[in-house]
Amino acid sequence: MSLTISNKIHQLDGNKRATQATLTFDSSYAYGGESLTPGNLGLSSMERLEINPVSGYSFEYDATNEKLKVYEPYVVPLIVHDEQQTIASNAITLDYPAAAILSIAGATQSQMLIEPSDTLAANECQLAAAMSEGVCPTINFHASTSGVIKVTYITQAWKEVWDNRVASADFSTTTHVADLDDTICFIESCLALDTSGAVVNSLNKFVRGGDAADAGECEVDWSDSGATTAGDTTLTFNATDAVTDIKLTYIKLPATGFLKQRFIEDEDLTIASNVGASKYPILFPALCNQIPDYTAANERDPHYLQMPEGDAVGTAQEFRIDWHLTKTLAGNQIALQDGSSDAVSLSYVYGVPSEVPRNLRREVTSGTDLSSLEIKINSVGR
Repeated sequence: MSLTISNKIHQLDGNKRATQATLTFDSSYAYGGESLTPGNLGLSSMERLEINPVSGYSFEYDATNEKLKVYEPYVVPLIVHDEQQTIASNAITLDYPAAAILSIAGATQSQMLIEPSDTLAANECQLAAAMSEGVCPTINFHASTSGVIKVTYITQAWKEVWDNRVASADFSTTTHVADLDDTICFIESCLALDTSGAVVNSLNKFVRGGDAADAGECEVDWSDSGATTAGDTTLTFNATDAVTDIKLTYIKLPATGFLKQRFIEDEDLTIASNVGASKYPILFPALCNQIPDYTAANERDPHYLQMPEGDAVGTAQEFRIDWHLTKTLAGNQIALQDGSSDAVSLSYVYGVPSEVPRNLRREVTSGTDLSSLEIKINSVGR
């Protein structure tokens, strides 16, 4: 909210002026930085501001916006697996600023993430507001859901994911096909609407490219050569659903970089005794809470009820990803309830977290109490 400046000492340094001072913060840090102008330090302009780290916190002066930013003294995880939160007043707030939600589930039931503008039904949840940089998001649940919730998500420390997030984008369909503006690598939520704006589907069950979408389903072609811009992603809906417009939250696939190098569009994963090992360790799958089925004779319904790591997956259409297991160490990351499926179709980004370029620090989140923090500064200007 504000800084308190005390113990100011002014000196002349040739044709420059220097100010030493003590700064103290209040109980509610403002993300983006606290206001600190040259005038606050008795200067007309500031050429240099020196601040040593304190209690593990580091500081950066944003001269353009005249704000002092504070960075936390620890590295934020890239991906948080099965973070436990207890629902209070039909909501939870995550521990870290998020870039993409991968799965949400209670002890016995997967919770399906729908668009923020949609209306919640049983076993559905939604972001209370669009994700913001540096803000830990709140997720709202239907009143019938209670207890402990486990959430797996990518944090904003994975800058490439955060920078390519597109929230609640509007697309129209032509002959039931939504031709996106981008090639994408992850879908978080999709709201399908008809010509009157009425909801057709809050939760579209996604099928692999080349599979015909049944009622309530949507075929994803991650790099459609027939798109308006060849290689962009297309979503094809069932004709009888009469979907004319969608709202879609997704992650773009950049032209270069780690995501581009590590995205596998289609891998047919054989399932034996309800489990299967992907070719590479899975960093994140391309669909929130879902994996499409693939069977040589006839694709079965999508597996759309993702449960936490190690769950028994005892209910139809449930599956789990054992994130901490890799092929070379454990053999099977994927486990399904459906023993009839002989394969699933995986689209995913592979690797292990230590390989991912990351932010080595994170700005303190909004509302953090820094009132115990006192810093000494040296400023030079005119």
